[in-house]
Amino acid sequence: MMHDEDLIPSFVVWDGDGLMDIVIQHHDSEFLAERLENGRVVLRTGNSNALSDVPYGKYMAVADWKGDGSPGIVAFDFALGHRELVYYERRRVSTLTEQVGPRSFFENERHVYRNNIAHDLTFLDADGDGDVDLLVATDDGFNYFEHLGAEEGGGFVKRDTPATNPFLAMTDRVNAVHRSWPPSWAPCDAMWGSASGCHQRCSLPAVADLDGSGGLDFVVFSFSKAGTASLPYFHHWTRPSNGTFEIVQSSSPFRRLLESKDREVFESGVNSIRLADWDGDGDADLFVDRYAGIEYFENRDGVFTRRLGYFTSLLLPTDFVGYSPAAVDWDGDGDLDLVVVSHESGSAPEATFFERIDGGELRRVSRSNPFGLLTPVDADAKGILAHLVIAIADVDGDGDLDVLSNSQVAGFRYFARGVCDSVDACSFSGTCSLATARCSCNSGYESPDCSVCQAGHHTADEHGGRVCTPCPMAKGSVCANRGTCSDDHKARANERMTSTARLVAVGDGSCICKEPGFEGTDAKHRTTC
Repeated sequence: MMHDEDLIPSFVVWDGDGLMDIVIQHHDSEFLAERLENGRVVLRTGNSNALSDVPYGKYMAVADWKGDGSPGIVAFDFALGHRELVYYERRRVSTLTEQVGPRSFFENERHVYRNNIAHDLTFLDADGDGDVDLLVATDDGFNYFEHLGAEEGGGFVKRDTPATNPFLAMTDRVNAVHRSWPPSWAPCDAMWGSASGCHQRCSLPAVADLDGSGGLDFVVFSFSKAGTASLPYFHHWTRPSNGTFEIVQSSSPFRRLLESKDREVFESGVNSIRLADWDGDGDADLFVDRYAGIEYFENRDGVFTRRLGYFTSLLLPTDFVGYSPAAVDWDGDGDLDLVVVSHESGSAPEATFFERIDGGELRRVSRSNPFGLLTPVDADAKGILAHLVIAIADVDGDGDLDVLSNSQVAGFRYFARGVCDSVDACSFSGTCSLATARCSCNSGYESPDCSVCQAGHHTADEHGGRVCTPCPMAKGSVCANRGTCSDDHKARANERMTSTARLVAVGDGSCICKEPGFEGTDAKHRTTC
């Protein structure tokens, strides 16, 4: 029991279970009192209090402002001599959970690269079967791991023969081309290993649909020797949506890039390259990880244009060398965010997450940085962890992004995303596995957080929370097999709906009878056919 004359309660369905909860305002804190299914009221404190991020001393109003079923907070701040309305949007936090044993795709291929350092990890659909395969750039070239289908047992298996490894065939194609440098665009005659060819230690891959055509471009950056000089070089292959990889020569935008004044960017200190559609115009832009920072080249109609100083506002740690970027839509809002792994010899690396918010601004996420756990706990004084590399993709095919990391100490570590937390785990419509941070939904519910009604179910009372109720049953089947049910899925099927309208649309559970002469209603006044 809380006793204080300054307590101000607000009543709201906070957790989506249809039961009213209480938000309590106090002059030095805010509290959430949650009503459970058995009628008990539990006060949430510490990390389980979702309101702990709202500064105290503000007057609050709580409501589902966006209409997405998730209440937000509007607070009135009168401190510091000015008055301001501040909106706090509530977002469900997805956590990263390390998968070990049978839950890890990489349990059978848990290689630890010690003398043969893993310089880079790249996910790509190399065999065109719809899932992601893995390419590991090492001192000895590329190690290729094929992602097996469920019928083959799943997991990733290393491939070493020309019949199973497309990158060996690409190397053979390169070896068949006569080397002439400069000025020809013909590739090196020995991509990995020859003293007169490319430095095998600097073969850095990147993959993307470069021009938005639906195909796949595979690019490798390396250095070519010309006497005693080391010259930067790009190898570029492209694969149409239904074809095989072919070498790109005179028409490659990377050739033009090395012939421009921006060639200096690539002449030394390159740690990795990345391709991603950062500006959202349908083609892939170029990121270059250098010792001095991140260089960004915008793809403008097939020409890479350097945007000098584009990422200087990130305020990356200046005592680090190497800032490996990964551009992915981590928060699912439609634009790309940025994950940066910073390295320094002799120290453990840091993985920093920058969320892109409205207006294109990048906001560093510190308190809830999901990538903070990527650095292994056994960092040593020799700086062996300076070679931590990561790759991000939907590895398990569940629709959200997962993370793979590799270091000399820990080898492969695989992290999957979950949605369980202590306050509203699985929307109180399922159970949460602490090992995987994933929900197992109760009957009638679906989605990663169990917040959506399954097909054949509808929201009984949209004003009382998401309570999924089965459609009318007659003669052992929905709508007696004589019609279709107006469930939540059908209510959201209108393509003309806005995304917000689709989120809150619900069905009424009535049957639309297909056979004439059949009708009838149940006790809830729903048509049953």
